[in-house]
This record gives sequence, structure tokens and C-alpha cells, in this order.
Amino acid sequence: MKYHVISNFRDKETFEVYTEGSIFETDKDKRVKELQHKGYLGEKIEVEIPDILKKTVSEIKHEITEEMDQEQLQELLQFEVDTENRKGVKEHIESLLKGDDNESSKA
Repeated sequence: MKYHVISNFRDKETFEVYTEGSIFETDKDKRVKELQHKGYLGEKIEVEIPDILKKTVSEIKHEITEEMDQEQLQELLQFEVDTENRKGVKEHIESLLKGDDNESSKA
């Protein structure tokens, strides 16, 4: 889960420094509540996944094509990295961003 950092702090578990406006990521609910209580974290960041990324890898590869512009591809890649993080989807989008036009990117 990801949360907005609303006040600078140094994580006592990882010693990483978080600045206001950055993102804190953890799966530890107890830690989140502690940091929110102390005023360091805001609300959970809710990410709405585009419908195209809710499909199987093969369906995604069929629907995400070189006809999409670079901005759309970058946005889809970022959503994929932030959510499912599937290797096949990432590699496909990255190949389209590079302009690779081979058969392996058209599965």
C-alpha cells in the first residue's frame, strides 16, 4: 500500500528519509497507523487501474500496440509497475516505447 508523506520523517525500521510530498510504501497496517497518528502520513493512495491492464498478459499484448502515443504507453507502463508488475506486460510496453517492431512484441 502507498501513502502520501505529509511531514518529513526518517523511518526507524529502514532508516530511509521521507520528505513531504513523497510516497511511503508498506504492507504493515500497524506501522501505517503509527505514522499517521504521529502526523507523518496522509491517506492511502488509491490507484484506479485502467481497464486494459485488468486483462490477461496475452490480451494486453494484443490491445496495446504501436499505434498508441508515447505518453499513453508511459502511463500504462507506470500503472503496471505500480500495480501488478508483470514482466511480460512491462517488456511489451517497453519494446513499444523503444520502437521495436519485431514479432516478439506483437504476441
